[in-house]
Amino acid sequence: MTYFRIQPSYCARTDWLCLLDDHVQGYRPTGRPAVIGIRALPEWGMEEVTRQIRWARMRGAAGVSVYSFSSADALNAWDALATGAFAQPATLPPLGRLRR
Repeated sequence: MTYFRIQPSYCARTDWLCLLDDHVQGYRPTGRPAVIGIRALPEWGMEEVTRQIRWARMRGAAGVSVYSFSSADALNAWDALATGAFAQPATLPPLGRLRR
């Protein structure tokens, strides 16, 4: 889970984009899909949530998981996500075997 914002400087302390890249690259050798966590805080706004979803898709994450329910609910994120970033049904990625 990566509960941070995208920082102005790549890989600055707690930069979400840097953590995204690290997670995606770390999962590649395993054959497993990387699903990145997004923290939906009302004070960050929906713009940050949708920005992180766009970057996750562009950088090769297999999916995103929005946390926490109560924070996303307070942000009124559900309708915005249903008509925006999640308007199309998701396909489940194959869960390949772990390579040892």
